[in-house]
Amino acid sequence: GSPDKDPQARVATIRLAGEQNVPFTSGLLIGIGETREERIDSLLALRDLNDRYGNIQEIIIQNFRPKPGTRMAHVPAADTDDH
Repeated sequence: GSPDKDPQARVATIRLAGEQNVPFTSGLLIGIGETREERIDSLLALRDLNDRYGNIQEIIIQNFRPKPGTRMAHVPAADTDDH
């Protein structure tokens, strides 16, 4: 439900920033329905971008906590194995 979080658009933004030598922070939000493979793919994509442009200054790994009254209120929080 967040069009600005589209993975292809975000990779393109980081790539464009890299082409302009602009430092960039990115990250992963754990527990929003992604698989372990998707998390690994995301980290590898970020690594590849940084290997090419060297502009990623940090990658933040954050856990998602479902909140009452939101669309994902019924989703259980990720367990420690997911982190």
